[in-house]
Amino acid sequence: MNSVVIEKKDIDSDKKVILSKEKSKHLLETVKIKSGDSLKITILNEGIGIAVVSSITNESVQLKIESLSKGLSFPITLIIAASRPPTMKKVIEHGTSLGVNEFIIIGADLTEKSYLQSKIYSSGEFNNLTELGISQSVCFFNSPKIQVFKNIFDLPKEIFENKSYILSPYAKKSIIDQELTLESPMNLAIGPERGWSKREVDYFKEKNFLDVSISPSILRVEIATIAMLGLLNTKMKF
Repeated sequence: MNSVVIEKKDIDSDKKVILSKEKSKHLLETVKIKSGDSLKITILNEGIGIAVVSSITNESVQLKIESLSKGLSFPITLIIAASRPPTMKKVIEHGTSLGVNEFIIIGADLTEKSYLQSKIYSSGEFNNLTELGISQSVCFFNSPKIQVFKNIFDLPKEIFENKSYILSPYAKKSIIDQELTLESPMNLAIGPERGWSKREVDYFKEKNFLDVSISPSILRVEIATIAMLGLLNTKMKF
């Protein structure tokens, strides 16, 4: 836990918050905090800052918020075909830690249809995973959104108004050769474990997605996602 993630609704008028039993236990048993310690905090959709441990009562930790400032926010939308749930958990958590602001999960021609029905997308697990990513980053503070679509042809037309890239190991252009900026929204499309079908690639290209590569190797979905977002991060001026 690099940063303690807090929701604004849990903060009282004195800028104090009592942490959940789970977070309190982690801080007491793993971090071994004590009263008066300063901790990094992230208030979801508000900013990042510092809080002081004001009291510890019955294994419950109370924090007093001392300062708050804006963190980073990247307008990155990750359009990713549904893969096996363990893979998608990694994509969501680590994608959040690398600045994904919205996840669009879609069914693909070459993937199991049942993957789209995973409880990851319809339960609180998505929020738990993004919170882990936010806590890891200590710089991003916005809670990512999620949308789920049956296939790429159901994507809303406004998606295609943004600068967009589709990852392909066969692309002739590399992502690092692009003039990248996060002054405006950006889409990154990554296929399933068996890749996009030809008709899907053709459709993306018709919608002005530029196909790019990050490696001559055929990468696992989670590795491709992390590698692509990592390279994108190195191109940004923070």
